[in-house]
Amino acid sequence: MVKLTSLTTALIVSFVTALSLTVPARAEGIDRIKLLADACAVCHGTDGRGSKKIPKLNEGEVKVDDFVETLHGFASGEEKATVMDKIAKGLQEDDYKLLAEYFYGLK
Repeated sequence: MVKLTSLTTALIVSFVTALSLTVPARAEGIDRIKLLADACAVCHGTDGRGSKKIPKLNEGEVKVDDFVETLHGFASGEEKATVMDKIAKGLQEDDYKLLAEYFYGLK
């Protein structure tokens, strides 16, 4: 039997949460950016401040173009990650910029 660490469990939960929130956002056309950002909050926090090992996304910490480029890197496999590569692959192209602008604008 495989023992899961609390970090592994948290990453699995965040991945499933992120994917489950992106589908209804696309399907129903409701406030997509809020649903996408809520999925990010599982790891990065509701305010995008991250933690010691999880990067900040808010208050201009990451420029919009750099944010989008990093998500492309995760989706292509150029950027290595535990979970973000899977999450980035599940997003639509326009979601990258929506998320970048949302977190860049948080105060």
